Formats: sequence, structure tokens, C-alpha cells
Amino acid sequence: MAQYRLDRAFGLSIWLESLICGFYLCLFCVGIYINHAFRKEKDGHSRIMFYAGIVVFFKATFHLGK
Repeated sequence: MAQYRLDRAFGLSIWLESLICGFYLCLFCVGIYINHAFRKEKDGHSRIMFYAGIVVFFKATFHLGK
């Protein structure tokens, strides 16, 4: 089994995490659009899920920036 250098492993992990975060950004934007465009009545559950999604998105973004 080939051994990878530590700096290459960190570089690859940062690249993959950025790629996945970009996909998550697209999904987050589509989710926000769907929540505001198609949901006319805002019940308690949809508001809680909306704010939970925002919190998770910002936590993921801050983690990537750290």
C-alpha cells in the first residue's frame, strides 16, 4: 500500500471539502428558494427547519474557513 505524504493528504482533503461545500451551497440556495417560493403558509415546523438549515450552513462554512 502506497504511503501518501502528509502535506498532499491535507491538500487533497481541503480540495474535496471545498468541492462538497460548493455542492452544499447550491443545494442550500435551491432549498431557500423552494421554501420561499412555494410555501405560502408558514407553519411552525417549516420555520424551525428553515432556521436549522441556516445554522447548519453557516457552521459548515465557518468550519471550512477555519
